[in-house]
Amino acid sequence: METHVLIMVFLLGTSLDFSLQLPNLANLPIVYTLFEGTQEQFPFNSQELTCQNVTSRYKVNFINVDPTTNCQNCFNVWADTASAQQPNYFLRYVPSASRLDYNAENTYKITLTCEDSVAEGVDQIVEVRIIPNIQPTFSTPSFDSVTVPSTNLFAGTNVYEIIATDSENDPIEYALETVPTSSNFDIRANGQIYTVNGFQGICTGQNSYEFKVRVKDPYNEFTDPISVTLDLQFPNLPSIGNANRDVTVPENSVQNIHTFTGVSGTISILNVQPSIMRNKVTLFGGNILRVDEVFNFEEFNTANVTLLVKSGECEARYWLMVRVQEMNDLPVLTPAKVSAAVPEGIITYNPGFKVEDEDFSDMVTYTIQRAISGTRDITRDFTINQEGIIISNFDFDLDSRGSEVELITFTVRATDKRGGFDESEVILRVENINDNPPVITTASIINDVLMDCDPPQRIATVAATDLDPGTSPNGQFQFKGSGAGNLRVTPDGAVFLDTPVTADTTYSYTIFAEDLGNPQLTSAKPITITVIGQACTTIFVPPTTIPAVVVTVPAVTVDTGSGAGAGAGAGAAAGVSASASSTSLLDDPTNLIWIIFLGLLGLLLLGLLAWLLWRFCFPRCCPGCYGKDSSALARNTGGNDGCCNRCCGKSNPTVGPREPEHYPEGKVKDFWQEHYQELDYDNTTHRSHVPTSGLHEDGYLNPR
Repeated sequence: METHVLIMVFLLGTSLDFSLQLPNLANLPIVYTLFEGTQEQFPFNSQELTCQNVTSRYKVNFINVDPTTNCQNCFNVWADTASAQQPNYFLRYVPSASRLDYNAENTYKITLTCEDSVAEGVDQIVEVRIIPNIQPTFSTPSFDSVTVPSTNLFAGTNVYEIIATDSENDPIEYALETVPTSSNFDIRANGQIYTVNGFQGICTGQNSYEFKVRVKDPYNEFTDPISVTLDLQFPNLPSIGNANRDVTVPENSVQNIHTFTGVSGTISILNVQPSIMRNKVTLFGGNILRVDEVFNFEEFNTANVTLLVKSGECEARYWLMVRVQEMNDLPVLTPAKVSAAVPEGIITYNPGFKVEDEDFSDMVTYTIQRAISGTRDITRDFTINQEGIIISNFDFDLDSRGSEVELITFTVRATDKRGGFDESEVILRVENINDNPPVITTASIINDVLMDCDPPQRIATVAATDLDPGTSPNGQFQFKGSGAGNLRVTPDGAVFLDTPVTADTTYSYTIFAEDLGNPQLTSAKPITITVIGQACTTIFVPPTTIPAVVVTVPAVTVDTGSGAGAGAGAGAAAGVSASASSTSLLDDPTNLIWIIFLGLLGLLLLGLLAWLLWRFCFPRCCPGCYGKDSSALARNTGGNDGCCNRCCGKSNPTVGPREPEHYPEGKVKDFWQEHYQELDYDNTTHRSHVPTSGLHEDGYLNPR
């Protein structure tokens, strides 16, 4: 047992000796003092925190504070790092939301520790003791009162003085509350209540004020207030009998607004709001408010006039609310006059109207008061929408109206909701457009028969009509065609055969009409001319002398104004040459190219035909001139002077009738005598040979 006690004592002694060697605070015990309620942050410079038993640079660490009542985070360690070698450490106080209260806690223990680069010391305690502080007290009794004439209260005049003292001689702060609230009173640092603005010239107002005053020092909150009453004595007030009211004035009018009665003093206009209305109202005769410049409801519709009435040193303020009555402002329609050109058809024209109307949200309605064309009233033919666009009620067709141009004068009115209106003049020049294609009135010619011996000639005349006026290019037209190369149509409708037809050949030619307008329109339905070539029927005509006949043909004029005129003119020109205005076949370079090409093609075909005749027909007609047996054959035929002699160039003498001894005998003669009569036998070529069997049978050639 003794051994154990000795060991414990030894260990305890060793531990104590070791702790004394650790870093620790010097100059313990350390005690600080702090007034309760202190609200300023500061370090306790009276006692520096230093560490001993340190081997190098050290620092002081804050651990905690006990207790934490009203001071959970109000202490810490502050390092003054001005020294680069070793900072100086101080305990620092930081006020919290709750004030330090001596009655709540009078001593705080702060745990600190020292630490160097080798070791950290043990926890050590410093104390902060709270010193109580007494609130300031009032020397002035509460519920005191004072009465002052208002005429004596100028700006900065002292009304009442509050006196308070502090037992610790701490500085005192005053706070003033005015009931009712007024910015015209304040309290100085020495407790004097004074007027911010003077009351001179004011003869009425709040005649009693209660002043509630509180005081405090730096360590305590404001005390409970004391109360002082101020009674003001106002002089007799000047007055106006019928002010402080609303009056209504129509806009756009210069007139008297209001007459003041029961005035005890001199009236003047102190202010007008809005300020733009200030120069519009004046006082006339001392008591009549008048409009000198017209009010504009759309600009400002109310004016608050502040009036000042003075009587000696006393003055009073009154007001008059002037309300502007809205009157109907007439709309202004622009442009006042506009002219434009529009095409015929469904007319839609926007004159670009703009309406200026000062009335708020005033809408206008457009109407066409009248629309005049020449002496005719055509108002019902047009409407106008709410965008001011003029629209025709139907297709305004000049062709059906029998005119090329029509001038229409519109009177357009813009009317507001209350009947005010303005008018504008619109002049539209309706112009003809090319809206009707020509229509061919002549029927198609189908299967017209011409003989291949017929000479070039006029074979038909085509007529057409156009609903557009014929005096303009829109109503004038010409004919064009396509198809067979030997048929053509002139611009005025004459159809010609330029070259003879070929037998058993059908020619088709399509003709259409095209006007001269812009854009050009073409007939919707063309016509077709079909010509069938037929072999010529030969009629013997005895030779006779036919005198030359000169036919003078007047120029043909095509009237395209109407179908009847065109047809009559075309019919009158049938069977005669084309008009002077017709185009020659060779005038078109394309036709000339085709003629050259077809000529070359004809020469080529002619040469081919000659070769075929020589190759296949000539040997059969002139066997004596063809091949190696031509001499023998000539001898067998007796050297006749027919085709063969002329083809071969032989000059055989003419031989008379053959004698019987020349005729072939036997089988050959029997064949020919059996099948032909003597005439046939004598004139039959190659009768010296028996023909080979053919498809025909005996009796195919009937004897006479």
